[in-house]
Amino acid sequence: MAPKHVIVRPIMSHSNTTAAGAEGRAQPQAAETAGSADFSAAAARIELRTCVQSPPLLFTPDGHNAFLGDMYRGRAAFLLCGGPSLLSHDLARLRERGVLTCAVNNAAAVFRPHLWIMVDEPANFCDGVWRDPAILKFVPLPQILKPIYRRDEAERLVPSAEAAADMPAVFGFRVNEDFVAERWLYESSVNWGNNGARVDACGNRGSRSVMYAALRLLFVLGVRRLYLLGCDFRMQEGAANYAFPQDRSPASVRGNNYTYRVLNARLEQLRPYFEHEGYQVFNCTPGSGLTAFPFLPFDQAVAEATATFPVTMNTAGMYDRAARTEPEQRGGHSSFCSTSEQPGAAASARIAG
Repeated sequence: MAPKHVIVRPIMSHSNTTAAGAEGRAQPQAAETAGSADFSAAAARIELRTCVQSPPLLFTPDGHNAFLGDMYRGRAAFLLCGGPSLLSHDLARLRERGVLTCAVNNAAAVFRPHLWIMVDEPANFCDGVWRDPAILKFVPLPQILKPIYRRDEAERLVPSAEAAADMPAVFGFRVNEDFVAERWLYESSVNWGNNGARVDACGNRGSRSVMYAALRLLFVLGVRRLYLLGCDFRMQEGAANYAFPQDRSPASVRGNNYTYRVLNARLEQLRPYFEHEGYQVFNCTPGSGLTAFPFLPFDQAVAEATATFPVTMNTAGMYDRAARTEPEQRGGHSSFCSTSEQPGAAASARIAG
């Protein structure tokens, strides 16, 4: 019998599971609808345990636990990657109200995001991003005490006296380098691929990427509809391979193209698990080499993300109680928040009562 992976499922996930047996086991209900024998076989090897609090995943620079799970519960977000197609979009539209943005690596130098995720040396990324207090930054713990770099008077990159941990709005996260699709969403650390010596279940050796970390962390933060930009997933020697100035050697081009191929395969493995959790991912990159997720035009993605927001902000009468229509009274609730309710419904009813 194949070994059973034990996965701690936090209550915050609001996953559609059914209890079975005294041990609280649950099987993914989407196994049949996913239409995948591989998914069903994987589900049979998983024991999903519901718990009140999942193991710590995020930390402050001084080592305290930072629980940010579901802070964007059920919301949509745009993930900006660094491919040259990023510049083909009207990025000013991402500044509209209702749009949540996350960037990886130096894509944050092209567009100022709300969230930023990196996995490599802090020296690889602009100190203007590091120093920006309006950007929430997520940094692997092995990198958090390393120095950031700055430009001197001659525009040379030199080490700063400050580390990533000294920058504002920084959170650390634990990482691992052992990709296993069926446990990936609920591990107590963030997987970003495999190290060079490790081979995954499909025979792919090595291959790491910040995109793994971004997809996992956005899921933890509660994002459930994600639009991808700048995911060109191909490089060419002598071409502009980024949305920002950066040369690549022939060896780097070959290495990145291998990473894209493996990443595509692994994302295909992850997709049934994403769908089971209601985590919808769309690729808005024109001409992309990423095939694991369906294409959605950029303008349609922005329209979806902003659909619930008013066109104008009308503040007239908002401070006048007499001008407001009172909400309907609702019944009491036995708990502060029920997973069957819409976000904020239980809290609103509790306060109104």
